[in-house]
Amino acid sequence: MAKFCSTCGKELVDGKCSDCGSKASNTPSNNSKGFGDILKEYWDLLKESIKKPFDVVKNNNTEDNLLVALISMGVTSILGGVFMCAIIKSLFGEFGDFVDIPYFKVWLCGFLVFAILFVAMALVGYLIFDKCFKANTSIKKMFVLVGLSQITLSFAVAIITILGFILSGDNAETITNIIFVVLLFATSLWTAILIKGSEHYIGKIDTNKFVYAYAILYSIVIIITYLCIKEIIPTVLK
Repeated sequence: MAKFCSTCGKELVDGKCSDCGSKASNTPSNNSKGFGDILKEYWDLLKESIKKPFDVVKNNNTEDNLLVALISMGVTSILGGVFMCAIIKSLFGEFGDFVDIPYFKVWLCGFLVFAILFVAMALVGYLIFDKCFKANTSIKKMFVLVGLSQITLSFAVAIITILGFILSGDNAETITNIIFVVLLFATSLWTAILIKGSEHYIGKIDTNKFVYAYAILYSIVIIITYLCIKEIIPTVLK
């Protein structure tokens, strides 16, 4: 009896789909797994992403990985909040005796900015690719794509957070330069994985339309992120 891909519906050959790369598996979906199993799966993907960041995205392009992707977003958002605290400490920590730094509010600002960035990327991506350009995808698959593609970003955020807590005062300029380079590299890597991974998460779309779709996507997400930074941070820090 023929088996068909649960992702795109095409008949499987030797247990594997020739279009999207999905494999037939007896592994239960995340809906039947415990939270500990999902955390372990995230940890395994985290380790795998060091050597094969794109394969993590390509080989897990099913809606069943939604919870893993959400955990990935949550972890990076939490680290983003800690990163904000590290930056504030490195810049103003020496004035701690004179200035009361609201670290929890700073963390909350960072968490919200990262979380909104990821959610906006997934939702706007779905609206643009599926609704505007008529490519076949789903909200869940877009969340999986964004969540798994930015696993490598969490490493960079963790590294620059540690640097932010270690270096301060006279080293403020040095840490700023290091953070900029690491964050630029990580963001570029995330973007490359996100774009390449779209081949497996989004239905066939004309290459020219694809280029315009991503240009629109990034423009909208950058605007949303800017508005968040402009409006949310001053409000939370009041």
